[in-house]
Amino acid sequence: MSWSVRRDPVLDPALPPEAWAAARRRRRARRALGALLLVLLAALGAWAFNTLTDRTRGLAPEQVVEAAGRALLAAARYDFTAELTGTSPDGFFPATRLSGQYQADPLLLHLSGDVGSGPARTPFEYYLAEGGLFVRQVRGGGWLRATADDVAEVAAFQPDNLAAPLVVGLRGAELLGRERLGGAEAAVFALDLDPAVMRVAPAGPDEQVAYRLWVDTRSLRPLAFSILVERPAQRGSSFQYRLEWTYPESEPLALPDEVRQVAAD
Repeated sequence: MSWSVRRDPVLDPALPPEAWAAARRRRRARRALGALLLVLLAALGAWAFNTLTDRTRGLAPEQVVEAAGRALLAAARYDFTAELTGTSPDGFFPATRLSGQYQADPLLLHLSGDVGSGPARTPFEYYLAEGGLFVRQVRGGGWLRATADDVAEVAAFQPDNLAAPLVVGLRGAELLGRERLGGAEAAVFALDLDPAVMRVAPAGPDEQVAYRLWVDTRSLRPLAFSILVERPAQRGSSFQYRLEWTYPESEPLALPDEVRQVAAD
């Protein structure tokens, strides 16, 4: 056998062939240890980064929740989705799913989704902009200027109304833990909210109402909010509501031409 075949260039050429097997085992062990150390260092770095950038640490839960409300009030733009599902004594519950976009300047709020169940499900779409509220007709698909009665329902998704429970309606908060949500690290809180601000009746002795809030630990922006209401079957509807936000950086929102035409009339 020639020297070029017998020689292991990674090992010491001076090693006799009978020592090569042990040397190779040591090399594999060093490589495995090095890979393990790299993984541990990466995990330690990620933990340190998350810890150092976590602005919720050192703050009381109530302070974090109020900061989330103020961050929402200051948001120039956000997108959102909301879903309401539940049960009722008569077997019918108007489940609702919607998505929307909000822009502070110039003011524009867009909502679209559907409400109902099965064949009774009805689509809807609104624009709140340029001093008016515009609704798409279910039949025909054209746009009309809506009545004032519909404004409050749509305006509920503006930041002042969404932030009110977190800023003026907060009676207490408890940190439940942290989890990943939408690619971000979130602190999760159980909330005690003023029923008057939530515009609901106080929970009865056999009813359960739970509020949860997910807050981005770096930006302190709210990422999700949920309500869970459980009532006895014969007493009323039980439901779950969940609202989620994202904060995209994109071109300014504008009314579609067909809606702008109605606004100009």
